[in-house]
Amino acid sequence: MLIRNRTFNALWLSFLISTTGDWLYRLALPLIILAKTGSAYQTALTFGLTFVPWVCFSLVGGTLADNYPKNYVLIIGNLFAAAITLFLIFVVTNKQLNFAALYFGIFALGSVDPLIHPSFQSIITEIVDYHYFVNANATIQTIDNTLSIIGPLVGGTFVTLIGSIHALWLDGFSFFLAALVLNQLPHLPKKQCQHQRSHFLSDIIAGARYSFHEKVIFSGSIMFLVTNFALNLFEANFIYYMTRTLHYPIIRATFAMALGGVGSLLAGLVGSKVINHFKAGWLLSTATIMAGLSTTPQYKLPLHRIHSGTD
Repeated sequence: MLIRNRTFNALWLSFLISTTGDWLYRLALPLIILAKTGSAYQTALTFGLTFVPWVCFSLVGGTLADNYPKNYVLIIGNLFAAAITLFLIFVVTNKQLNFAALYFGIFALGSVDPLIHPSFQSIITEIVDYHYFVNANATIQTIDNTLSIIGPLVGGTFVTLIGSIHALWLDGFSFFLAALVLNQLPHLPKKQCQHQRSHFLSDIIAGARYSFHEKVIFSGSIMFLVTNFALNLFEANFIYYMTRTLHYPIIRATFAMALGGVGSLLAGLVGSKVINHFKAGWLLSTATIMAGLSTTPQYKLPLHRIHSGTD
């Protein structure tokens, strides 16, 4: 399904590299904090802080995509992510953990994705012929779904083999490498890049007002906010439960996370066939409710270590 387009190939390759690095970060940093503090609360807060920037900066990211060259936004965003990762490595390697600096670094790194994601999505229409828009989006979605399966396994393997700190170094390098690959994207003509940048703030305010007044957008945003908060909360507690309560090695915990990626991949294949037969709102609501109900059997999980048959 890969399009024979060198520019688009650079885009999806950068996405592959940086997303793989994200999995290293998502596994390594909570484990470092868990090892240093032994606190489920601090671990959960790590996941939570990575989500908050989506609430704060999503509209800003859209305005950046409208006002500035998208390739520059992507490159600068990845370089900034690499710098913040180095800052986090410095923070967590100190004997005394500075929580203020730690939370600042987590929030700053979590801000990169919502700020550059609109540019990533919209640049596809500028570098790919419109006849291939569907194929291009399908390629990106396939990579994303595939990484939801192998990402936890790759991340867990590296964290196990080289340790959490070295995994963070590798994550920082992945952002830098992604920026180098993104440098292959074409420079936009000046007439496409120039915009009334003095209206930057007013564009954000206008976007916020429009989102609040459009019921579909507003309700979808609220659902996105609540479900992603719940997902981050679940991941934090899941990692704590698997590694501290059950004392499983991280590779076993990430294998269980990878099973969730299989569900995403299958849902993507099925969804493309059923989406035209149901109302979008009904599908979104039903899928969200089913996701919530699927966690209810876990209420009966014991709080002590389960005998796995291998002891």
